[in-house]
Amino acid sequence: MPHHPFAIWRREDVLRYGGFDAALHRNQDDEFSMRAIRQGASIRLLAAPSITYRPRERFRGVAVQYFQYGLWKSAVGLRYGLFPKRSLAPAAVTGSFAAGLALAAAGRTRAPLGALAAAYTLAGWSIATRRDSNPVLTSAALALVHLSYGAHQTCL
Repeated sequence: MPHHPFAIWRREDVLRYGGFDAALHRNQDDEFSMRAIRQGASIRLLAAPSITYRPRERFRGVAVQYFQYGLWKSAVGLRYGLFPKRSLAPAAVTGSFAAGLALAAAGRTRAPLGALAAAYTLAGWSIATRRDSNPVLTSAALALVHLSYGAHQTCL
């Protein structure tokens, strides 16, 4: 596992792998995990711990949070060469969305925008039915997370 956002590290391991980078305003945990794994550490999931996570209540807060995640993921990638390939997926979605908007604005086709909307609707509905949540809000939140996260990366 490359990273877990709620990882607990032993003090001696944090020191052994060089500590957290205080110069990063966000993403210190992710950067540390990637650097530690490169040096031989492993992250294990334990069944016993319990974490309560409360997501943002407003879409604006979600957009800001995930834009910052993408921004700092890019900063770590550029600074340390630590950039997991899976992090490129939101940038690809954002680029596809921008291209789809350009095609639609030029009057050429709306098909790419329709395909993206359909994909997020299906994914959101699938997730919502398994978690007993609102499928419309889940679809919108999923698209917003990817677009916000990928917005900065698309500009690099």
